[in-house]
Amino acid sequence: VVSTQSTGEAECGDGTNFVMILAGSLLEKAIDLLECGLSPSEVIKGYEMAGEKCLEILETLVCHTVRDVKNKEAVIPVVKTAVGSKQDGYEDFLAELISDACSKIMPTQRTFNVDHVRTCKILGSGVLSSRVYKAWSSNVTSRATSPQ
Repeated sequence: VVSTQSTGEAECGDGTNFVMILAGSLLEKAIDLLECGLSPSEVIKGYEMAGEKCLEILETLVCHTVRDVKNKEAVIPVVKTAVGSKQDGYEDFLAELISDACSKIMPTQRTFNVDHVRTCKILGSGVLSSRVYKAWSSNVTSRATSPQ
């Protein structure tokens, strides 16, 4: 269960409560199936078949697709859905900020790395004071040489 939760966190960055509840329910049903006389290998095979069917069905349930991830206006509705569950009332404002930040650093050839976006709290400020700044930093240090 912990492995499943960690995978959900790594893949989506969220949804860990859902993953834990789903995994717990699957384990609970597995116990019922074992008590009915099915072997563990039959339960595993059934869950694998169900997983394949779920992936097949999921493809038909897509309600919105973002074709250009650098297009801020196309990304906002997707981000708003995710933010709305965490920041009720601020989803419009935050979705625009997040989409702006992500579209600015989105590489053209590689996948998105969430570590490229940083947040910083400023004491005394509120959510609506938030801003996006494009910055660059480097770990390169220079060595000073003394003149001879």
